[in-house]
Amino acid sequence: MRKRCSWLLILASIAVARATSAAPSDDSLVVSWSEKCPSATYISVELSVDGRSAYSRAIPVCLTERNSLPAATLSTTLQTVRSHFGEPSRTPLEVDFWEASADPDALVLGISFNSKQQVWLNTVHVAFADREAVAELAPGVSLKTYPKVPKEPPNTSLERTRGK
Repeated sequence: MRKRCSWLLILASIAVARATSAAPSDDSLVVSWSEKCPSATYISVELSVDGRSAYSRAIPVCLTERNSLPAATLSTTLQTVRSHFGEPSRTPLEVDFWEASADPDALVLGISFNSKQQVWLNTVHVAFADREAVAELAPGVSLKTYPKVPKEPPNTSLERTRGK
């Protein structure tokens, strides 16, 4: 019985060692947000309050191994006339965005709205690399993310025809 248990432990150890030392597969690649992306594409992040743009930014994303690049964050201050989260009206709110998680086809953004005294909202939003996603965070407050199409570089292959 002891020999049998010893063999099972040895086989289990070998299996664990192989699993942890194996090279990462394509399935382990995830959409990551980092200023250090070697070949970034961009996802636009737009925060709207009462139908008006309150914040807009394009963030660099790329497919990488999970946690292989330094994380990026964004912060902005939002001040509105009326309350949206239960805070007193005209309270300045710090809005923070960060990478909460990553999947092979999407970035999970963490978003929080904080005053000096309290966190008013802490939530997540799934930002897809290939399509738009819209979420109503509170009445009158929405977040939209979508892939940003890069502007085409100027056509430099045309030869100069005048002045030769």
